Amino acid sequence: NVGIGETAPDAPLHIKYSDDDDTTPALIVESTDAGTNSSPDIKFLRTSASPAANDYIGQIIFAGMNSAAEETDYAHIYCRVFDKDDSTEDGAFIFRTKVAGADNDTMHIRTGKVGVGEDTPLAQLHITETSVSNYNPDDYVNFIIEDDDARMQLVSNDGGNNGTNIILTNVDGSTHHNWAIGTATTAQDNILHIGYNTATDDAGSYTDSDFTITKTGLVGIGTRAPDSMLEISKDTDAELIALKLTNQSDAASTAGKVSIQFDLEDTGGNAVDSGKIQVLKEQSFTATGSTQDSAMIFSTSLNGTLTEAIRITSDGKLRVAGNVIQASDGGATITMDTSDNVTISGSITSGTTITATAGLNTNGYFNNGAFEDIYSGSGADAIAADKSVIIST
Repeated sequence: NVGIGETAPDAPLHIKYSDDDDTTPALIVESTDAGTNSSPDIKFLRTSASPAANDYIGQIIFAGMNSAAEETDYAHIYCRVFDKDDSTEDGAFIFRTKVAGADNDTMHIRTGKVGVGEDTPLAQLHITETSVSNYNPDDYVNFIIEDDDARMQLVSNDGGNNGTNIILTNVDGSTHHNWAIGTATTAQDNILHIGYNTATDDAGSYTDSDFTITKTGLVGIGTRAPDSMLEISKDTDAELIALKLTNQSDAASTAGKVSIQFDLEDTGGNAVDSGKIQVLKEQSFTATGSTQDSAMIFSTSLNGTLTEAIRITSDGKLRVAGNVIQASDGGATITMDTSDNVTISGSITSGTTITATAGLNTNGYFNNGAFEDIYSGSGADAIAADKSVIIST
């Protein structure tokens, strides 16, 4: 063994020195080559007659003393063979560090991929804290974080222009199609925004057309400052269809319906179905427009159960609690098919005919119309009409 600064060398070459200047190395290998090839070179060679998979063929050890004055290996850099067969050879670097007194293989570089806490990386960068059973990676994945509660955190200081962003870009020719997902700074009220742009200089910036969530949970589409749970805004001189609900049922029936439901809580904190607007088919829809008739139902809670209150049919009839109010001939005649009493607190004014088949009782005035059938009831304070008045039971 050769010792440099060491009288009892423990290795074929043992260099020992006491210089505490961290700019003075213990070993220098110098080359004066002016070419483009690598130089100087250090080679670790293991000439085993029986190479095998998983052989370690060299390492660099970083050692020091612990508090008990014991020499301790704090870190290693290994080179390991994974496939020794001719033309399919695979090798890897393993970076091992001491963690809580135990050796830990912190990083693997293998088959062109980097694994942090992962000895068989499945992407260009694969970080594993805890392996997930039955995980099958996407065929095109480049970055994996694997853990019981996997998390990634991007941090910006509040002095930037647009806060923290993730930018998803597809390049088509020279056009950059960007979707930016980011948080704005405090100056912009720390909103979360999702939006599209084609910028190449500041693709993480946000616009008024972005989808926005405020820090109080308000959602804006087309506005950065919504003042309700959901606000949809667009500057257009045409019709704005802000929301469309589609039931894709194509069954040959009237089963397919679409609804908006409203719930209120009772004193026990339980949600109660309190209102609903429903659109339904009046018959099975085909591709023929004449079969595509629909109705709209307004329901309210009656004794805790959603109950139909108003229905508007495709032909313009209005059904209130089961009773039809319709203008069947374009508005000239209004019919109510109810057997209950109909009470009107004000006056009734008619320019045509009013028909009451079960009796008509009034404490007000009837003007400008004709009453058909024969009256045998009583109780009218006054009846005045420009035309004939005939009232009957």
